[in-house]
Amino acid sequence: MLQAAQSLTLATRFLVEIAALVAYAWWGWSLPTSLQVRLLATIGTPVVAAVVWGVLAAPKAPVHLAPPLLVAVQVLVLGGAVAALASAGRTTLAVVLGLVALVDGALLAWWRL
Repeated sequence: MLQAAQSLTLATRFLVEIAALVAYAWWGWSLPTSLQVRLLATIGTPVVAAVVWGVLAAPKAPVHLAPPLLVAVQVLVLGGAVAALASAGRTTLAVVLGLVALVDGALLAWWRL
């Protein structure tokens, strides 16, 4: 039972990471600017977030950070996605993403996954 819950928690983290990338893209597309800038933000922002996550926060990241710094990077990337959704006018989605990320992160820390 515990192993199933832990697997679900890890799967949820993956979905939160994907949702964060979608949130950054959504924010980029919602910018009230030219099509070129919107396209750049829609593609570039998720790519930057994915690179930061992959290099610093992923389980097999090439750079191993001390736990406080790792948490800071995770909060920065996921919190930025929440802020991006809120900025794009999707407050309910921002709250849901933030709560799911928070609960999932707490469970991952609790189980040391």
